[in-house]
Amino acid sequence: MTFYEWLNTRKITDDPQGDLLADMRRDPAVKTVETWQRLTQVIPGGLHEYAWPLWVAYRAKKFGERLPEVPPVPERQEVGVYFEEEV
Repeated sequence: MTFYEWLNTRKITDDPQGDLLADMRRDPAVKTVETWQRLTQVIPGGLHEYAWPLWVAYRAKKFGERLPEVPPVPERQEVGVYFEEEV
């Protein structure tokens, strides 16, 4: 069962998490989500705290995993920094 298929088995509740669930069901990009990192790329950053419990429940159902109650901090990607030298 994919994450998207699992989302469609969940009840939509009248709270921010339920709103996110309804939005994710309509978003075609969510159909291809296989990792937490990918999910964080397809939903707005301010909604990650509501998506994490859904991801935890999905992974527990599918794989029997026990994930932490808080989402992992995304890895920082270093961007090259260039300095101009004064001549």
